[in-house]
Amino acid sequence: MLTLYPGVYTGRGPAYTAMRLAAGMAQADAGLHFLAGWALAEPDPAVQFEATVRMQVPYRVISRLGLFPWIHRRAEQRALEIIRRAGKPSALHLWFGASPDFVHAAKQAGAVIFREMVNTHQATARRIVNTEAERCGLPAQLAITDAAIASEREELELCDYIISPSSGVDSSLAEIGIAQDRIIQAGFGWDPDRFAPDARSESAGKEQLTALFVGQLSIRKGVHLALEAWEAAQVPGKFLLVGEVDRDCKPILARYLSAGRVEHHDYTPDIARHYAAADVLLFPTLEEGAPLVCYEAAGNGVPIITSSMGSARLVEHGVNGAIVDPHDREGLIAAIRSMQDHGWRAGLSAAARKSAGAHTWQHAARFRLEAIGQRMA
Repeated sequence: MLTLYPGVYTGRGPAYTAMRLAAGMAQADAGLHFLAGWALAEPDPAVQFEATVRMQVPYRVISRLGLFPWIHRRAEQRALEIIRRAGKPSALHLWFGASPDFVHAAKQAGAVIFREMVNTHQATARRIVNTEAERCGLPAQLAITDAAIASEREELELCDYIISPSSGVDSSLAEIGIAQDRIIQAGFGWDPDRFAPDARSESAGKEQLTALFVGQLSIRKGVHLALEAWEAAQVPGKFLLVGEVDRDCKPILARYLSAGRVEHHDYTPDIARHYAAADVLLFPTLEEGAPLVCYEAAGNGVPIITSSMGSARLVEHGVNGAIVDPHDREGLIAAIRSMQDHGWRAGLSAAARKSAGAHTWQHAARFRLEAIGQRMA
């Protein structure tokens, strides 16, 4: 099987997700080959890795020079060589960024294509995020062109199967007419080895609540709605925000930081200490695939308040967290206040930790291998 990540492998974000799944699948399929367009980070040693370009250039330079189309073309050309050499049929696990022309050529060469979705398709993402930006009096956040949307739609229509990580992505695919029998309902995962869940501080005796938000502080992730609800809930405690701040959110964040009940920490790979200190993840995201922060929070025994878009086939309302419409201000306030009940929170915490056990990267990788194997048989 060939995994094609045609863009720049950075080891972060979607690239991290792609590598964790590849590493899990490689344990069961030693023949798995991971091809990237450009490598800026070291791959997992368990994965047979190849990059068409290996040069340590800052990502921002690659972006500023507009090299992405060239990178993608090189990766596609190399992928076609591998597919043609492998013969028919061969499985292609495809990530975003490939052109419809490549997908058509790969199919002609005998590949059965399994396209991995990271977020909702671009038409849905643009509508949700830009509508919210307009509601907030901000400029459009996603500069996605009609041509880009049409290209992605053509690509998805050509692929044999689409792997969807969440119900929100399922709905976005149905919205553009992708048949249900072509959608493989999967999920992403988390890595227990990155954390020490048993080190999480005992919160039963705490008088104050510590809420946590992890990820890009942006309109898309609903951080403005989380801040508004936290301030209105007026529970004793603090709200920790961990991540890079989107430019348009800086004035919004500044208003809440001055009150002293909100703390901001820059992005850090050492996120475990923040989960260890948290009583609840407050993450009313507007547009997603399956946010890794929800898997990680659950794995650390942290109950989750999120939207249906952020539920990731993991969060169950009233079981291991709360699913609330991100624009339901009173619903968010009530969910935050409910976390003051130590007994209620302890029950959600135990259930979150238990549910996360079935959502590791190993589980996610094994599910994909089985699903791909069944359809290749």
